Amino acid sequence: LYLSHHHPDRVQRAVVIAPVCYPPPRRPALAYPGVPLLARHMPRRALIRGGLRGACGHPRHITRALLDEYTAAAKRPDFLQSLTGLARQYFSDAYHQMCGNHAALRVPLLILWGERDAWLPADYGERLHGEVPGAELHLLDAGHMVHQERADRVNALLASFLTQ
Repeated sequence: LYLSHHHPDRVQRAVVIAPVCYPPPRRPALAYPGVPLLARHMPRRALIRGGLRGACGHPRHITRALLDEYTAAAKRPDFLQSLTGLARQYFSDAYHQMCGNHAALRVPLLILWGERDAWLPADYGERLHGEVPGAELHLLDAGHMVHQERADRVNALLASFLTQ
């Protein structure tokens, strides 16, 4: 979205998958003071399992392979520091300006969102769809990780949209 707003001459088509296009309904947990310190002392696998429970719309999608993949990344020494920094720095003035200006977008936009998204509600996708002229919206039976839960459908939608 940011590139589409600031460099429309470089963007022919844009695809967003449950983006943070409006301020979230609540602050990310790692943005609260003290939480990163507590998280450092939690077993990484438990931390990741909790995060995936919030991100997936269907518990059956939290497979051992998915948990292993995310846990391996979480074992990196800079993992929590990176997440904490992201949670604190994400909502810049440029971000807030962009959020109030989606109606100015003029590039073809495909919006994909999970109906069961517990992190960013699906009505954000509907709102974005209503603000961006000509945008295409697909709400899928998934949580925030719609690209992993419904990879087959997401890939088909991407292929169709990007080849138009």
